[in-house]
Amino acid sequence: MPRRRLITWGKAEEAFKLLDSGEPFRKVASKLGVPKSTLHYWYRLWIEERVKELKEEKAKLEREILELKDKKASLEDEIKQREKEIENIKAIFRAQGLSWEEGMALIKQIRDLRKEKERLEKENKRLEKEVEEKAAEVGRLASECYHLRSELDNLKRAYAQLRYWPHWPR
Repeated sequence: MPRRRLITWGKAEEAFKLLDSGEPFRKVASKLGVPKSTLHYWYRLWIEERVKELKEEKAKLEREILELKDKKASLEDEIKQREKEIENIKAIFRAQGLSWEEGMALIKQIRDLRKEKERLEKENKRLEKEVEEKAAEVGRLASECYHLRSELDNLKRAYAQLRYWPHWPR
């Protein structure tokens, strides 16, 4: 009885590819050193596994196709909605005696003015904050000025008292 050789899965797959390309079972089985029936069995298992993998891949692709079709339908609906909005805008322009280009130029000006308004509002808030800070500084300085006047008045009174002191040299 001839001794059987152990074969690796890689060699078996190479053999299966040879069978797929049309190589006869008998020739491939003799190359591997296995009976033809064993090769048939392995080949059937390999094909069943490949079919299973291909079915899974097909199911995955079909799910992806459905998702893409849903996205496409959603985008088509959105496009229709945008087209309706454009038609409404065109009707408004026509009612105002404006061409599409003139109306779009006005819209651009409005956008630019809104951006400028936002910029000015930010600048105004910054200036308001600066005014508040300066007002607080003015209040602090006014308080300091009041205290200094008080000190000055106290010094004047003390000087006046010292001036009339009996031992003060004249």
